[in-house]
Amino acid sequence: MILQFLNSHMPKTITKSLKPRKKPVQERSGQTVDAIFEATIQVLLKDGVKNLTTTRVAERAGVSVGTFYQYYPNKEALFFAILERHLEFIGTSVQIACAKSHGRPVDEMMSNLIESYVDSKIKKRDISLAIWEVVTEFSCTPKYAHVVKRVEADITTMLNTLPGARVEKIPFVTAMILSTLGGATKMIMEKGAPPHMVKDLKTSLQIMLEAYVGKALNGSE
Repeated sequence: MILQFLNSHMPKTITKSLKPRKKPVQERSGQTVDAIFEATIQVLLKDGVKNLTTTRVAERAGVSVGTFYQYYPNKEALFFAILERHLEFIGTSVQIACAKSHGRPVDEMMSNLIESYVDSKIKKRDISLAIWEVVTEFSCTPKYAHVVKRVEADITTMLNTLPGARVEKIPFVTAMILSTLGGATKMIMEKGAPPHMVKDLKTSLQIMLEAYVGKALNGSE
């Protein structure tokens, strides 16, 4: 499902604390956290999750290891902080698109949803690709599950406003929409997401999802 919300892997169980030691409350602290996040993405893309160390991240961020540990007790806590921020960004984008699509025709619903999802993923392409390995390597946090349910609820609520929709089919249709969006967008991102491919992706998704949702929920062609 969304941003690789499909939990199709058998992840490891995390027993370490995943809570940040402190949250940034001043501008300088916020800049430090942003630098740590950016450094983490760079190291993940270059070396992979298994070779990432707190020392490498601290060096890339230009902070001491001691400063790193003031914010995060371990690298797993850092991974999930990045994941949380990213999922919130994607989830909010989808939520806004769904809310403005209530009661609209299926073509408008799918267009708004596709634009919001694809654009938010492409905008954060490096982060999306970097944390994919994190998602498949470690178990999901409650926050991860919360955002999944929230996005599913937003799409489900939107589809319920489609005139004549077969309500009993909506949960399955929602799952299919998210699966299609996630898989197709990831493929394009892995190819570098050049503008012409992003355009073709949106067009293809519109054709597929508009036809599928229309047929599945109200039998329209």
